Amino acid sequence: MHVDGRLDGDVASESAVVIGAEGLIEGTVKAKTVVVSGRLKGSVSADRLEIIAGGHVEGDVHIVDLVIEPGGRFNGSSEILAAEQPLARKAVAKQSGRANAARDDSNQSAPNSVSAS
Repeated sequence: MHVDGRLDGDVASESAVVIGAEGLIEGTVKAKTVVVSGRLKGSVSADRLEIIAGGHVEGDVHIVDLVIEPGGRFNGSSEILAAEQPLARKAVAKQSGRANAARDDSNQSAPNSVSAS
């Protein structure tokens, strides 16, 4: 996916999300690779985040590889994930943990909801 305009909302891709020099995304981005030449305001979950010269990322990132070229800007917090546990495997592990927690609480009177990411 390539964004050259403004996009308000969440983006999910099994491959790459590229924000062009004139592009802006405000929301959550989940993808294999995210390349930012424009602006991104929100959170990023990806195996690789590249902030190109002139690109600006503001928010929380959860990534395996982070590349910031000279002239690229990052303002936020980062969680660098282990290379052995790519993002996709981490998401599956979290879903399994939530499902187990829901089963453990199933004897309580309050209804449980399990959301899949």
